[in-house]
Amino acid sequence: MKASFLFLAFVLVFEAYVLAQTSSCTFTGAGGFYNLTNAIKTGTESFYVATSQTGGYVYVLNICASINGPPGCLTLGATNPTVCRSQGKTYTIEGVLPPIISDLSGDERGNGVQMTYVYNATNYNSTVVINMLCNASSDPGAITSIDVFGHSLTTVIFQSIYACPIPISPPPSPPPSPPSSHMEGGWIFILIVISVVAAYLIVGAVYNVAKGKRSLDIIPNVEIWMELPSLVYDGVLFSFRVITCQKEGSNSFEDLSIEPTS
Repeated sequence: MKASFLFLAFVLVFEAYVLAQTSSCTFTGAGGFYNLTNAIKTGTESFYVATSQTGGYVYVLNICASINGPPGCLTLGATNPTVCRSQGKTYTIEGVLPPIISDLSGDERGNGVQMTYVYNATNYNSTVVINMLCNASSDPGAITSIDVFGHSLTTVIFQSIYACPIPISPPPSPPPSPPSSHMEGGWIFILIVISVVAAYLIVGAVYNVAKGKRSLDIIPNVEIWMELPSLVYDGVLFSFRVITCQKEGSNSFEDLSIEPTS
């Protein structure tokens, strides 16, 4: 029982260590959104293993996280080692966190992302390019090929369901703005004028009826309203003479056949 408890505690501590050594593992590209977190190898052997087609090197690597073995890789003193290769008893670190992530959308091999790891040692520099390709049947993923070009470049093909892009839905269109309930100043002025005139006519008519007036006489100030057409005519005639610079008494305006109304 005690041994089981100690083993469980070790696993929990180790999982916490792996998560602490995990770099950002999400990416948004032209193909969509990628969440590679579930492709991270965890457990007592937190790494994927494969042998290169050229050179016969054994590679151990992880996705966005450090490896926890084999011991020959961990004794090299690298911080956050992510890719390690061995041949016999010779081990070298080939890549460390964090990766550089780019888009493979539109690549002839299919959708996915490209992760680039680099490591600069005292006597060599190395670069590992992991092409993560979409494969809906590979969960969490698997290395399908490794090509070694000298000691400076290694290319890896890694197929995973988590390299399949998640389509990004366009943001919803904002709802149409409701029609404005505010009236323009001009309409407010017109309503005020109409209201004042209506109140003037109604109150004046009631007052005149109370005084015994009938017919057109109930209209307030009916004499002024009856003279209004003549007043408008005189105003138009005066304006016409001012604009055309004609003297008073000229009959040019009358020649236009505009007759005053009564």
